[in-house]
Amino acid sequence: MAVTRDVQKTIEERIQNDPEFAAALLSEVIALFQNDEPEIARLILLDLVRPEKFIKLPKPSVSHFINEPKTLL
Repeated sequence: MAVTRDVQKTIEERIQNDPEFAAALLSEVIALFQNDEPEIARLILLDLVRPEKFIKLPKPSVSHFINEPKTLL
């Protein structure tokens, strides 16, 4: 008998418990929008931003805005 788990529930729990994972997903969403893949970006964004769950993301160390200087990690 195989042990299975709902992938969506696993992702939601990881987002709640691992702020670095949530920040990485947010970076991926930004990259997807920039690469003209808004449908996929919106699906991932729905995992991050849900009305019933407010997830606090850490302040990014790298700016994704054009006019702000980027810092190196």
